[in-house]
Amino acid sequence: MSKVSEKPVLVVDLDGTLLRSDMLYETFWSAFGTNWTSPFTSASALMQGKASLKRHLAQTSDLDVSLLPFDEGVINYIKTWRADGGRTALVTATDETIAHQIGDHLGLFDEVYGSDGVRNLKGPNKAGFLSEQYADGPGFAYMGDTN
Repeated sequence: MSKVSEKPVLVVDLDGTLLRSDMLYETFWSAFGTNWTSPFTSASALMQGKASLKRHLAQTSDLDVSLLPFDEGVINYIKTWRADGGRTALVTATDETIAHQIGDHLGLFDEVYGSDGVRNLKGPNKAGFLSEQYADGPGFAYMGDTN
């Protein structure tokens, strides 16, 4: 019987960490390029909160995640963590639909979590989520620019 790894889960943030950009800007400009009225519909979505805006932009943008500016140094660190037997999670305030597209594209994450259209997984919301999600077991190590 093999022993479960005592290594914490490596939790990686997207904006400014795995990605040398911000998905809010990427999706906004992609949506705008698709439909010139998107700033107006985005403003309407924002009235329901930032998570609603992010969901709206995820649904209206035409984003090719393979073209995003990923940080190769971060990607190499994640690969090393996994090669050493560690588990990884992408946890981001970006909408979960795009987070899963990125996770599928990179193939580096055991778990992927993002904002869900109602809860914006940023700041205190992210901290609470991480504390709950990784309360059992060896915990987590966080790789991110801020929150």
